[in-house]
Formats: sequence, C-alpha cells, structure tokens
Amino acid sequence: MELQHLRRLARMPYMPKGLLATLPKPNWPPEISTLYLLMCTKEKATVEEVIELIKPTSPFQPNPKIPGHVPPEPQISVVPVPLHMPTSTEEAEEWSEKYWPTVYKRGNPFGPHPSIVETAEANLTKAREYIQMARDAGRQAEQNGVGLPFGAVMVNPTSGKVIAVAGDARHWDNQREWPNPLDHCAMRLVSMVAQKRLDKETKNEIVSPENPLRALTPLEEKYIMGPDNTQAGPTEGITADDVGSYLCHNLHVYLSHEPCTMCAMALLHSRVGAVIFEHRMGKTGALTADGFEQRDGVGHGLFWRPDLNWKFLCWEWKDRGVTPKDPLFDKVAA
Repeated sequence: MELQHLRRLARMPYMPKGLLATLPKPNWPPEISTLYLLMCTKEKATVEEVIELIKPTSPFQPNPKIPGHVPPEPQISVVPVPLHMPTSTEEAEEWSEKYWPTVYKRGNPFGPHPSIVETAEANLTKAREYIQMARDAGRQAEQNGVGLPFGAVMVNPTSGKVIAVAGDARHWDNQREWPNPLDHCAMRLVSMVAQKRLDKETKNEIVSPENPLRALTPLEEKYIMGPDNTQAGPTEGITADDVGSYLCHNLHVYLSHEPCTMCAMALLHSRVGAVIFEHRMGKTGALTADGFEQRDGVGHGLFWRPDLNWKFLCWEWKDRGVTPKDPLFDKVAA
C-alpha cells in the first residue's frame, strides 16, 4: 500500500465527522467499536474485487456457534484521501479532520519544511565552536593511541549546552585482549547520553556492563565522567529538556567527519534533530545523498529519505582557512 501517511485502521471517534455522514451505517452495534479499514487506491482494485477478496474472511462468514446466524455484507465505500504525504503537523491535522486520519512523519517529499530549516539554522550560531570541539576530541583520541582522529559532540540546541563529547576508540582494548571495531565516536556519543540518562533515572545501572564506558581523553572526562572515572556522570549534566521520550530527541550532533552507515542509523534511531559534519568520507560516508557531482561516500542520504520513519536535518560544514582534509578520511570507515 502506497498511502503510508494514512492510518490503515481507524476507530469511529477518530474519523472525520463529515466523512462518517457519507458512509453506510454499521451493520451491528455498538457503533463505537467499528473499525474502518483503508484498503487501496481505486486504481488498484474495483469495489467488486475488494468484496470478493474480503468476503471469505471470518467477519462475513456464518458463525456455526449461533443457530441461524446471518453474516453481514461487506460495506465498501470510495472516499477521497490525500495522495501525498503532509508537509507539516498542521497539514496532517487538517487532513485528519477533513479526509482521513493522517500521520506526519517529517516525510515531506520535497524536503524539510522551510520553517523547520529556519528554526534549526537559528541555533547554529556556535557551530564553529562545536566543530572545533569535535576536532579536538578526535585529536586527543589519536594522541592517546585509543582511536582515529574523529570526534563528535552532542548539544542541546535550545540551551546551547554541551551534553557529551566523544572521540574514536576503536584501538582501545578496554582491558581486554582485543579492541572493539564498533567504538566509533558517534556510537560512543549515543552511549554517553544513554548512561547519563540511566544515571538520572536509576543511579545504579550501567548501559553496557561488558563494555563499560570510560573517559579516554581530558575532553571526554570534562563533560561526562564522574569523580571515580569509571562511568558517566554527573547526573546534573542532563535534564528532561535535553532528552524526550527518545534517547537523543531533537539534539544536535557535530562531527569532524561524515558518519558511516552504522553511525548514521544509530543517530537516526536515537531521534537526533540535526547533524553537522565537517569532512565527507569518500569510502563510507552515509549522509551524502545521491546525485552529487562528486560521488563521495556510499550515497545513501540517510537523513531525509522518504522511506525512513524519522528524519533529521543535515549540513556539511565549510570553514575558511582550515587545514585540508587528511587523506586518511577517504581510506577508513568512521
């Protein structure tokens, strides 16, 4: 079914009153328990074909436990619905009241709504500072021998507060006999926010007991580590305004580089609001979209694809007078 922005099943209280007035009255009470099912566009099947499809199902078959039971006939109606996704929450609400219950998933097929972009851009005034912090995190990780020169910073765009800073740690053995190749800076950044939130809520748990989080550089320790230097803290470093029902809801992430597919999806599932990266990654960068003249990265465009259930804004940071990109950036996954 191509109408993914419309609810497949809808109960009567959520149906538009104007639409209900045009539909057949339900065959059996209570009407409030009636479910309306959206099948397909009329180009896909005729009313007769839909009836033939659903009539053999149990609701429309005789009930052998009820003597003389006469099953109801399928009631099929053709109704007008929006073909394309809504471009804003307000438009989704308007369509829900007029046509059919509609969902807005930040899925504007023409790109993000201008108002969303304008609001986000207004919070990028300190982007240079945060990008420099990401560079410093990567530089410290490389100097300490724990990872590659990649860094990431998580920021509350409303308050400007830095929530966490992480450097790459794929070379650090974490007191094991082998390093963790998944310890990219973006993955560690999400883990740091998770640990802070867990500290805030329980104070007794560790996100990953088998791979405990530790500050590996002075910059990381400044923002996330407690006095014992063993797990994330202090709890006052994160508030309900910094996170929502999702882990990193609408927070901004600044990176020294374009994240790989693994990291891009981790940021997407964490519901970040925006990602700002400095250098494209020629081998594995996952945010650069298809169609660019310079086909850097894998071309997935994992920030505003129509098939994603969450989307975030993305900028490539261009700064004058900065040292050119290290050739290493085009040879490794980050």
